[in-house]
Amino acid sequence: MIVSALFCRRSLDKHAKGQATPLRNITVILTEFPFVRLQKVRHMILFGNINKGIEEYKTAPGALLVDVREADEFQRGHIPGAVNEPLSGIAHTALPKDKPLYLYCLRGTRSRRAARILKKMGYTAKSIGGISNYRGTVER
Repeated sequence: MIVSALFCRRSLDKHAKGQATPLRNITVILTEFPFVRLQKVRHMILFGNINKGIEEYKTAPGALLVDVREADEFQRGHIPGAVNEPLSGIAHTALPKDKPLYLYCLRGTRSRRAARILKKMGYTAKSIGGISNYRGTVER
């Protein structure tokens, strides 16, 4: 287990541009999900666990859940309570600045990009990953 965690950490360091992930976090993930492929573990560490993000969103007062996928993707299925604000128009958003935003997309890449843009604009935004790893119900 420790050898796998060390290998995973070296791999992550290359992808995270020098931002080392604490070894204990990797060990916990590998312990909780022993049969998950290394690629899946790397993805969860880099992009977040959407299920934990949803729990955090539910406990944050006044928070908004934002789906940054395009409108057609949103219509095919989204997390209940989410609003759609596509990444392509995020620079011109009318979302309230006084509420924390929890962002998700399909895999986590677009939501991370949207979070960076929104933070530069003065928002409190957090990427929680991608709906492809979501275990709850989806509205259509």
